[in-house]
Amino acid sequence: MNNSANTTFLRHIVFWRGLLCLFFLCICGCKGYSFLSLEDIQPGDLQQRLLNHKTNLTDIKISGELNNKDILYLENIITESDLLSRLDLSECSVSLPNHAFAGSQYLEDVILPKKCEILPHHLFSGCISLKKIIVPSGCEIIEEEAFSDCSNLKSVKLPESLEIIKRGAFKGCKQISQIFCASKEPPTCESQVFDDILNCELIVPKGCAKYYRNAIGWENFKEISEDKHVAEDFDTKWGKN
Repeated sequence: MNNSANTTFLRHIVFWRGLLCLFFLCICGCKGYSFLSLEDIQPGDLQQRLLNHKTNLTDIKISGELNNKDILYLENIITESDLLSRLDLSECSVSLPNHAFAGSQYLEDVILPKKCEILPHHLFSGCISLKKIIVPSGCEIIEEEAFSDCSNLKSVKLPESLEIIKRGAFKGCKQISQIFCASKEPPTCESQVFDDILNCELIVPKGCAKYYRNAIGWENFKEISEDKHVAEDFDTKWGKN
């Protein structure tokens, strides 16, 4: 190849590399794709802290203390946005109200507060984009229809502390393919908890499958397997996932 051809070839490389870099800069700088971390939130401060960001967010992490006013404002943001898909409340101190995130069509991933003894009724009801959920360690009760009609929910992790799952908690969740339950004793199930779940693997601690096979509400799972690691690092790992 002569010098002229070499020069032309190099110019083409520089030109297209420049366009590629410009493309990625535009994507990374696009307001529609943004992460926001809010720390040390005080009760009632969330609206002011989010005021200049709320329309452009895809991913929010909040730490601090939230009150009912903050949760109501957060509900409104989630309802109005078609971009926000991930919410991390793991470092929040908050009492979640009934219906807190119900009907949020675009939420795919929510990390619940670490200190959460009760998941209120209809908490995520109708969240059709929600794909997985980890019920935090320390949670004792999942209230009625907390996850009902989450039609794309595929994976669920239930903690060792869980004592009762109330009526219809997972009603309409036909896509769930794996449930991890860290409790050695099957939590009490009220009616219609897992009735709509068709082809799902239930994974329980080593030596506990026999208890689940004989427990009301759990006995209909066709595939129950054991995993000695199911309870380890519960809030951060997904075992076989």
